[in-house]
Amino acid sequence: MGGIKKKNYYFFLPEEIIMEILSRLPVKSILLCRLVCKTWRSLIYNPSFAHMHLLRRGLDDDHEFVYICNPITRECVNLPSVIKQSSNSSRMDIVCGFGYIPSTNEYKVVRIYYCRGKESYVGRVQVYTLGNGTGWRDKGEITYSLISYRPFPAILANGALHWLDDEGKIVAFDLADEEFLLLPSPPCFLLQKEDEYPFQLQVLGGWLCVVHCKNKVSVDVWLLKKKKKKKETNGNYNIKGKKEYQFWSWIKEFDIDSDFKARYPMPLSLTKHGEVLFYSHAAFSLSRYDLKTATSEKLVDVKKYVPACFSFQAIPHSNSFVSLKALGEEDTKIIESAS
Repeated sequence: MGGIKKKNYYFFLPEEIIMEILSRLPVKSILLCRLVCKTWRSLIYNPSFAHMHLLRRGLDDDHEFVYICNPITRECVNLPSVIKQSSNSSRMDIVCGFGYIPSTNEYKVVRIYYCRGKESYVGRVQVYTLGNGTGWRDKGEITYSLISYRPFPAILANGALHWLDDEGKIVAFDLADEEFLLLPSPPCFLLQKEDEYPFQLQVLGGWLCVVHCKNKVSVDVWLLKKKKKKKETNGNYNIKGKKEYQFWSWIKEFDIDSDFKARYPMPLSLTKHGEVLFYSHAAFSLSRYDLKTATSEKLVDVKKYVPACFSFQAIPHSNSFVSLKALGEEDTKIIESAS
């Protein structure tokens, strides 16, 4: 047929369509799909596929649960389900975020849901404060579309939760004021190609950063830092209420060029010795990168410990003895030991 082999037909489908199809399959089927071709294997190992598949399972099973868990105390609480403002649509897309406010000693969960079937894709915002007994509080609607075909979790930094919207804007939700604002965009956003989604938000050394995936083995890391001297803003971004972000700017802090087969390296943390811990979804590994020598060393082979794993994500965290029960969550349960 025109010299085109039948086995290559699927390569004409855009990657987002292939991911959309694969994300609807059960786990066992996806494990088999890894063996079809290198393209499918790469998509399944993509850092966003696990989030997309988990989100899809929640939608298809009509589950809208949000769990809060402290692995140190082994406490877990299942927060109440979504209170829908309209019964016209039973299927929803949901994004969530969780953060701590030191000034008020509060823990808040932010949930934004988008009802399908509506003409406009508007999100409904709800906030839950752990232990205060008021349940989910409705905060109105937002027009930012935080659901994309490659969803990522909210990033907590500077007292706010951050997302990338479908238009490439950095949307922040201030946990104290419970208001949205737009952050300035880093210069690397101008380099984005239409057929790529090369950016991801992360936190390194306490700073919000943008990870720019230049190719499969190389990334640039831009950090949002305070300027040394307060200067007039150039007006290229909108700050609600003229908050302190007007005195911050993006700085290219470093880049990573993986020297072995660790595709899609994602920075995770900075060490005291000036090294970068990063994980690779494609290589199923946790590694460290020496910024001085520009060399990498593999630390952990995930496949060695979880052979059946088809995707994973490494999440930095701080151990805490904060008790969900002591905060006031009466329905707290204890997670039983696997052994």
